[in-house]
Amino acid sequence: MTNTRFPDQVWAACGLEEVILDGNKLDAFPDQPPAFAPVIRILSLNRNKFRTAPEWIGQCPRLVQLSIQANEIKEVPRACALNALPHLRHVSFGQNQITSFPECFSIYQQEEEGEIGNRSESQQLFFPSLRRLNLSNNFIQGMPEGCTIDRPRER
Repeated sequence: MTNTRFPDQVWAACGLEEVILDGNKLDAFPDQPPAFAPVIRILSLNRNKFRTAPEWIGQCPRLVQLSIQANEIKEVPRACALNALPHLRHVSFGQNQITSFPECFSIYQQEEEGEIGNRSESQQLFFPSLRRLNLSNNFIQGMPEGCTIDRPRER
C-alpha cells in the first residue's frame, strides 16, 4: 500500500487560514510542520485514512477548529500537544477507532497526587477556550487516572 500524502502545493502555502481536505484518502502527514502552521485557524481532515493525529498540530497557535472525523485513528498521541493551543474551541475525533480517552483532552491534569475535585497549584489548565469536544462513535471505555474534564466553579 502506498502512502497518500498531503499535496505539496497545499503544504507549502504559507498564508492559508483554512484547510479542508475531507474525503481524499490521505493517510500520511509529512514529518515537518506545514508552512501554514503559524496562521491556520480551521483544519478539517474528515473521511480520510489517517491512523494518528499529526504531531505538529501543537505548532498551530491560531487554530480554532480541528476536525479529523471518520478516519482510522486509534489514539491521539500526547505529542500532538493540543493542550498548548490557547484558541482551540472545537475538536472532533468522532467516528474513529479510539479505545481510551486521550490524555491530551483533559481540561485538568494532575501533576502530583491529590484529589481531582480540589484544584491545586499542581494542576495545569489545558484548553482554556475549548467549548466542543466530539469523541462520538469510538470505542472509549474510560478515562485515564488523574484526568478530569470538569472545570472548577468560579468564586
